[in-house]
Amino acid sequence: MARKRGRPRLRKTASDHFNTRLDPRLKRKLERAAKRNDRTLSKEIQERLRASEETARVPTSQQAAELIDLAAEVLTVFLNAETKEEADPPFDWRKDAFDRDALKAALALAIDHFGAKGTPGASRYTLFDTTPAEAGRTAASVASVMLQRR
Repeated sequence: MARKRGRPRLRKTASDHFNTRLDPRLKRKLERAAKRNDRTLSKEIQERLRASEETARVPTSQQAAELIDLAAEVLTVFLNAETKEEADPPFDWRKDAFDRDALKAALALAIDHFGAKGTPGASRYTLFDTTPAEAGRTAASVASVMLQRR
């Protein structure tokens, strides 16, 4: 009997297979992340898809609304705080460095209290292939440019 030509049939496994195209830059980033995380490229992509699916359960607009509510409550506390002297200016994080740092600390503590617990793992974002602090700086820079264009 003659052998059939072409690819051999895949054995049935517990997972499905599919082909997709990736641009070379993204593939290199994924390969580096997979190596850092001691996984195969396939496992790295699978874990990222699983994480994005879990994150997608809460719509971005709902996450944004919750964060805005939290920031508004923190800001309200400062705006209602009495000053030591009647002549002291009211709270203004845009003009006073103490107010800015106090607001920053309060927001960070509130986010830590209500946000995800645990130690952050490796970045799963293509734009933020770095530490959380560097990712935050990049996101803030992008957001600042976007706000300035309004």
